[in-house]
Amino acid sequence: VLSSTAVDQGYQRYFNGHYNRIAMRLGGPLFGTLFASGAAVAVTGNFIADMTLTSYEMVGMAREGMLPSFLLRKLPGFETPYIPVLLSYTVVLTLSLNAPFEQILALDNLLYSAQLLLEIAALITLRIKRPGLHRPFRIPLETFGVAVMMLPPATFCFYVMLTASDSVILH
Repeated sequence: VLSSTAVDQGYQRYFNGHYNRIAMRLGGPLFGTLFASGAAVAVTGNFIADMTLTSYEMVGMAREGMLPSFLLRKLPGFETPYIPVLLSYTVVLTLSLNAPFEQILALDNLLYSAQLLLEIAALITLRIKRPGLHRPFRIPLETFGVAVMMLPPATFCFYVMLTASDSVILH
């Protein structure tokens, strides 16, 4: 980012593909192609990692009885939970075909903030109700200290949720 701002400081004019044009200006067409290819591989990797995480979260919830047990079926030979993968893919495809990118991004931020607030609430609730529960990782603070430490991210999550556009909340 620093090298691109040294080449083109008008960052307010940046648009989708602008970094690739800067790469081509700095290193020629081959470098621009490599830059775009690297970005595509990185985004694909992030998408696959997120899809896998979501799928295994559904498998875990099915194991605990919170979701139907048919989500536990795995692809023979690979042990991949194919139904949650297909379900995640269908949701992503439906959103990408029917909603503008800004709305999808706002919805993603809204849902992620809600998820993080639930995790923070679970962290504090478990420390109060089940203080002796075995944890593989432990925050070396008392419950009050943990609550104070979680205040900035929780405040930010509330801010994100309150400022989400009406179109995201209404749809």
